[in-house]
Amino acid sequence: MDSHKDRIESMRLILRVMQLCGLWPWSLRAGEEWTLSGFVKSNYRFLLHLPITFTFIALMWLEAFISSNLEQAGQVLYMSITEMALVIKILSIWHHRREAWRLMHELQHSPDYQFRNQEEVDFWRREQRFFKWFFYIYILISLGVVYSGCTGVLFLEDYELPFAYYVPFDWRNGGRYWFAYGYDMAGMTLTCISNITLDTLGCYFLFHISLLYRLLGLRLRALKNIGDDLYFGQELRGIFILHQSVRRLTLTCQKIVSPYILSQIILSALIICFSGYRLQHVGIRDNPGQFIAMLQFVSVMVLQIFLPCYYGNEITVHANQLTNEVYHTNWLQCGPPIRKFLNAYMEHLKRPVTIRAGNFFAVGLPIFVKVYTFQWVLIMESTNRLSAIQFLLVIQRWTGLLKWKNEEENGLLAWLQRIYPFVLHLPLTFTYIALMWYEALTSADFEAAGQILYMSITELALVTKLLNIWYRRNEAASLIHELQHDPAYKLRNVEEVQFWERNQRDFKRVFYWYMGGSLSVAAMGYISVFFQAEYELPFGYYVPFEWRTKERYFYAWGYNVLAMTLCCLSNVLLDTLGCYFMFQIASLFRLIGMRLRALQNAPEEKARPELRRIFQLHAKVRRLTRECEVLVSPYVLSQVVFSAFIICFSAYRLVHMGFKQRPGLFLTTVQFVAVMVVQIFLPCYYGNELTFHANSLTDSVFITNWLEYSVGTRKLLNCYMEFLKRPVKVRAGVFFEIGLPIFVKTINNAYSFFALLLKMSK
Repeated sequence: MDSHKDRIESMRLILRVMQLCGLWPWSLRAGEEWTLSGFVKSNYRFLLHLPITFTFIALMWLEAFISSNLEQAGQVLYMSITEMALVIKILSIWHHRREAWRLMHELQHSPDYQFRNQEEVDFWRREQRFFKWFFYIYILISLGVVYSGCTGVLFLEDYELPFAYYVPFDWRNGGRYWFAYGYDMAGMTLTCISNITLDTLGCYFLFHISLLYRLLGLRLRALKNIGDDLYFGQELRGIFILHQSVRRLTLTCQKIVSPYILSQIILSALIICFSGYRLQHVGIRDNPGQFIAMLQFVSVMVLQIFLPCYYGNEITVHANQLTNEVYHTNWLQCGPPIRKFLNAYMEHLKRPVTIRAGNFFAVGLPIFVKVYTFQWVLIMESTNRLSAIQFLLVIQRWTGLLKWKNEEENGLLAWLQRIYPFVLHLPLTFTYIALMWYEALTSADFEAAGQILYMSITELALVTKLLNIWYRRNEAASLIHELQHDPAYKLRNVEEVQFWERNQRDFKRVFYWYMGGSLSVAAMGYISVFFQAEYELPFGYYVPFEWRTKERYFYAWGYNVLAMTLCCLSNVLLDTLGCYFMFQIASLFRLIGMRLRALQNAPEEKARPELRRIFQLHAKVRRLTRECEVLVSPYVLSQVVFSAFIICFSAYRLVHMGFKQRPGLFLTTVQFVAVMVVQIFLPCYYGNELTFHANSLTDSVFITNWLEYSVGTRKLLNCYMEFLKRPVKVRAGVFFEIGLPIFVKTINNAYSFFALLLKMSK
């Protein structure tokens, strides 16, 4: 049965590739050692790897060491550390090449492991085929990383190498660039193929031995229906002998793969760290090819750590599963000698089978989880705590709402940065709003004024927001910087990171929809006027020339579009900023609650220092709450005061407009009213969230393990709960608290004004 089956069929092609790459020994015929071909085969690995692999890696490290700053070094180190792991793998396989060759030869040709029936052949063929195709896909993806990087640089305007290394000549010109590029591509291709084939070889040894343990399990299960003690005993002895051989193979495999796995796991966290660092500095727009290559590289690196851990875990699982397989044999029908034999075998099985990386740890999924957790720690160190509005902060600086990130104190650039908001907003925002109010005040009748007032009052609220953010620009910049960089708010474990990222993602979605809806109101207003029979502006304002002609209409329309877009964008961005401050502080209060709940089962030795850290964090968050109130108070006050009039005039315009006469403007106004309701609701909601989660901390304190604490710690908690009795509120001026009750009152006031306006018009 076994003569028709290649027991290592999934590795045949890969072993041939490894021979060509100098990683697997060539077979020499008798007497060939002293011939030229024998000398080449014996030293082929040195002839190939010394001028390419080792020289290329040395040049990469040289480039990393001579880089002038960390950013340049980070661009090289992410790959240099990977290549350092490859050096360890190559030296290890060269050192253990005879043991590896003997192990592979034994797995293929030893009669101890031959198959005995068609079921075993089908099982083996199925598993080998799955391994082969899985690793072929893994190899192709890994090579795709290299060639994606090599291809991406060809689309850049400047000369750039796919993977940086030290070049001892000036290569940034058309004549010499291709020499540096060609060596880069050849070196990286060889190192990539060497890396992935050595990964495949190590994983295959683990995989093959796990299959042998599964084969033992199949043969033990086949004894379930055997009642003849003599035949049962013969089969059992054959299984015991096979098991001893497989245990010996396991130790041989451990000796070969241990250095490779140890180096891979130790260096993997650093590799992914530098890869993530480079991802932050390689923009997808500036260099899309290398950005995609980096994403592929990080994915391959995670897979490169996971695979040996998975197959090492498979050996442990299937070896330890044999105890259950012995129990399911027909041992109840066997005689006492056979049962004693089985009992001795089960005692032998109590010795756990594990593949160890050096003398440090067992290779399995638990070590992968630990490495992954360490990577999460690295991610936490670089987690962008303002990820929800990071892009919006850039837009706010370009729209003149916030200070520039690195605003200088002196020089021409500093002067331009200081006057930029006024240069942008004076001719557009403020002039446009003044023209709207002038048009509203000079309108011939009340109805014509009402058609403009619904938008003019909105823009008046915007003026308040603009003046407030300009007046407190330093405080806003300081608060943003503290929320992002202060180590007091650093996330401390995976659960906190996941909670934070989930909340940031939810906030971003809400406000992107809000901004999209707001801008769609303006866009529909711009477009709808083209379907009117007469010339009409999207949003009325005073135009100091006759614009109702074909030649001049688009001057007035263009200024209307430009100014209204800037006003709308400024409005929603300032809304987002104010709500985000309250949202961020509410999230910090929730974080404090999580840390208090985490002490539910903690002993006092651990809880007491943690409680002190929580109290210090709470004091800082209370201070942030007061700073946030100073920033958002004028904005929310103006919004709430004006909002009732805005909704009132908008609804009044809807009643007198009619859908049939002007469907485009009617739909625009309906959208506007909906956006205005959301604009009032959002700050009230996030202010309410801040108050709610701050006041919920009393319940979180009660959930701690306070009953088991000493009197001193309980007194400390009692003082903290007394402090928590002071409610945390964000107030708009000295008039009202920002929360959902004020939202309900505002909607009621808007309806009352609307009803009064309708009655007066009749």
